[in-house]
Amino acid sequence: MLDWLIIGGGIHGTHLSNVLIHRCGVAADRLVVLDPFEEPMARWRHCTKNTGMTHLRSPVVHHVGLDPMGLDHFAKKGPGRSVASFRPPYARPSLRLFEAHCSHICEEGDLTSVRKKGRAVGLSGCHQTGFRVETDQGLLEARRVVLAMGSAESLTWPGWARELESQGARVWHLFDMDFEIGRCEEADEVMIIGFGISAAQFALRLASKRGPGVRVISRHGLRVHQFDSEPCWVGPRCQVPFRKLKDYRERRQAITEARHRGSMPRDIARAFQHHVQWGRIDWSVSEIESSRVVDDSGIELGLCDGSVVRGDAVVLATGFEPPRPDRSWLAEAMEALDLVCASCGFPIVDEALQWKPGLHVSGPLAELELGPAARNIAGARMTSRRLAAVAGSS
Repeated sequence: MLDWLIIGGGIHGTHLSNVLIHRCGVAADRLVVLDPFEEPMARWRHCTKNTGMTHLRSPVVHHVGLDPMGLDHFAKKGPGRSVASFRPPYARPSLRLFEAHCSHICEEGDLTSVRKKGRAVGLSGCHQTGFRVETDQGLLEARRVVLAMGSAESLTWPGWARELESQGARVWHLFDMDFEIGRCEEADEVMIIGFGISAAQFALRLASKRGPGVRVISRHGLRVHQFDSEPCWVGPRCQVPFRKLKDYRERRQAITEARHRGSMPRDIARAFQHHVQWGRIDWSVSEIESSRVVDDSGIELGLCDGSVVRGDAVVLATGFEPPRPDRSWLAEAMEALDLVCASCGFPIVDEALQWKPGLHVSGPLAELELGPAARNIAGARMTSRRLAAVAGSS
């Protein structure tokens, strides 16, 4: 039986494995990271590549290493000097630098050796002090399990988009594993649906690559925020009053109000506005009222403002659905293990992020305890501090 099993090998799973092994002294042969992909953070890398991200939204102190200043040192005195690039404010690292640092951490800490390729398909109790995890590659047993699954496989698809796709129209989701920007090269007019940082970044990338023929359709105008929630959510100023809320409906409301959905930093917003002014990007602020396939493969969208737009392809930048456990294989585990959720469908956990003794959560599943930053890189570091306390006392 393993001591720790982490389900999910993205940023959260990678950082948590690093902390447990190299800060808490968990033996590498007593820990496994279960993930569907060969390499750490493969899903995250694919998504960031698709958007055309150049610099992270998060600051230099948020990364998968142990020392908060580790990425800064890597860029100034280590192997990262050749790719060092930061953007103000908050010294946001370039994607190239961040990924080089992640690779360095994984290689230096031999974190790939604890990875096992596979998907979890079931969870049940095992003996008196452990869990059995069914995977598509066999059974695993562990004293402690961390559910570190993100939202990356729960893509938001509007019903009209699914209908168009079923009729043979070229409709893709920006974050689908099968999507590559090259698919847009054959289309004369590409319509991007959605308007957060990912939609803006992708529109900028596509416009710079192909010139005119890029249209963004959004339900709202520019929402400019440096981060997707205020920095106080990783410190006591927002965390203390949040934890005093005993009603989980109030916690969910606080999270909803704190999250800057569909927003982007000022530098991205400024670049997007410039491209619109230069005529490189067309921008429609309205909702989609109707859709149909025209001329065999073309797409016509009727907007609520009465206008009609046409294109050859649609790229959805509509984000992700939160991974509610009652909509996945965890539903059976919730009943069998008597796992409690709030009315919003998310786990009610203790200070150690335990849903049940020995069963921990990270990422979106931890947000009723950690707040709106739970799903971000900062949330991974917040989680690691909670788990380190558990590992140190066990």
